[in-house]
Amino acid sequence: MSSESIPDLAEWTSALLAELGLADAAADCRVDLLLAAARDAAHRVTRPAAPVTTFLVGYAAARAGGGVEAVERAVGTAQQLAARWPTADGPGGEGSGVGEGGRGGADGPGGEGSEGGRGGEGSRAGESSRGGEGGPGGEGG
Repeated sequence: MSSESIPDLAEWTSALLAELGLADAAADCRVDLLLAAARDAAHRVTRPAAPVTTFLVGYAAARAGGGVEAVERAVGTAQQLAARWPTADGPGGEGSGVGEGGRGGADGPGGEGSEGGRGGEGSRAGESSRGGEGGPGGEGG
């Protein structure tokens, strides 16, 4: 999913880049990759891992010299870790985190046609077992 497919997100991203003095780096800002990393962290680890993951991905990319390639490498590393993260069903199992999918309709916040997600059973200790919260801009899974 690109930021262009979510008009408010594209507008927000452009405005934030400008406010942060990063307007010249707009081409390097791969919102779709950040959302994918956030989704994986939220669904496989815990929802609060999503913003922490995106921050650390950006920080790692900046320390590696910045640019799209550095972001891609950092996102790949985060996604690989999330895929290996132990869950109630074992590494990368389906009982991880809070539900996949979301409350939204066809294109709502939960993603493509999702209504209520699958999570809940087998959530990590201390996690809420509510299904269907969806990650930020999640694609329903």
